[in-house]
Amino acid sequence: MQFGMLLMNDSQTMLEKDRAWYPVSHVYSPLTKNFFRVIADHMGAKSEPSNIATATTLAFPAPGDLRAVSIAARSIDLAWTSSSSFAIRYAIEQTTGASPWTACDTVWAGTDGVTVSGLQPSTDYSFRVCGLREAAVSPYSNVLDVRTRMFLPTPTNFRVSVQSTTEVLLNWLDNATGETGYEVEQRSPLQPWLLVETTGPDATSYARTNLTPDSTFFFRVRAVGDNAASDWSEECSVKMSAPPAAPLGLVVSALDYNSVRLSWKRGSPNVTTHEIDRREGGGVWTTAMSVAGSD
Repeated sequence: MQFGMLLMNDSQTMLEKDRAWYPVSHVYSPLTKNFFRVIADHMGAKSEPSNIATATTLAFPAPGDLRAVSIAARSIDLAWTSSSSFAIRYAIEQTTGASPWTACDTVWAGTDGVTVSGLQPSTDYSFRVCGLREAAVSPYSNVLDVRTRMFLPTPTNFRVSVQSTTEVLLNWLDNATGETGYEVEQRSPLQPWLLVETTGPDATSYARTNLTPDSTFFFRVRAVGDNAASDWSEECSVKMSAPPAAPLGLVVSALDYNSVRLSWKRGSPNVTTHEIDRREGGGVWTTAMSVAGSD
């Protein structure tokens, strides 16, 4: 049987007939030429070394497609594409004018996005990202040049109230003057923000409809204008309730000439009231009464 080594793996893998591959548990530096030899051992008696073989590790790819997802007056949301599973962290650097590059944040691999805050309005910035693993550093991503927007006051007193199983109402205090509207963003847990509406100027509310029942959503809002934007409001989350299941086993019995008795079982526990509808013959359904949500 022939033997060999499978670099950067955690388990033995049979790759070819009569050739066994074994892992070498060591973190190698990218683009490094490594020399190997093998010595057989039997009860302390060692053979002469094998022939010497070499392998050069692959390059550490740079992150790609660095882009601005959202630009405000004092913050920027950045995102990029991971080019390798080798990186365990990413370092984000920024510069403005003739200033040297400085690190502004470090995030774990798998994040692929960050909010850079503490910026100045109407200022040109440049950003770049590199991957990190121990002492190894990848090449930098593309350089992203971006200008922050002019400052608008941030909306305050932001709140979300549930209107139904599929609709919420967003309210905020309009603190800006001269804005062209308000941007409303929404996201699900562990998902990116999505722009769902841009209102007109002086808006203080927005009704978000067609949401999925029994789901959690996050919302935020900001004022926007011609090359101007406020910071985002605080985030508000809401858990949409699921519609109740239909009542079960409805039974109706006449008690006398002008009264009947109804009984049924709740279809699910999330019932506040039961609405009792009635019609005569082929007539139109009308609500006769509503009762509490017990059976």
